[in-house]
Amino acid sequence: MYLTRHYVTVTCDSDGDCTDYTDELCNGYIRAIRYVVDTGSPIASTATITITDEESGLVVLDITASSLSRTYFPVSPTNLSSDGSVLYYTTAENAAEVQTAQIPIALERLKIVIDGGGTGLTEGGFYSYIG
Repeated sequence: MYLTRHYVTVTCDSDGDCTDYTDELCNGYIRAIRYVVDTGSPIASTATITITDEESGLVVLDITASSLSRTYFPVSPTNLSSDGSVLYYTTAENAAEVQTAQIPIALERLKIVIDGGGTGLTEGGFYSYIG
């Protein structure tokens, strides 16, 4: 298996919002998202960033922006088939841990939505690693 890397530069509009997409269709599991802050005109550190699969709407990442570049390794909690609640398992130390699964993307683009990023701020962006 090989990974593909996609980069999306973000630019906020006059309301401080932004919606951008990867240029190409993505296929595989989302392995990592790298948020790169432009130190010259950064997005407001209070902005909300939501990344989803464009067509299916699967949520990949839902975060508050940071003043520093960050790398995320998104996963999703798994669910019980009986009622859809989050599935836990018990460790040897009797601690409850959430079971997780990788987030798939199948021939669709990643959609990046920023709310409250600041008026007209440009640069910075997101690398996604998929495979």
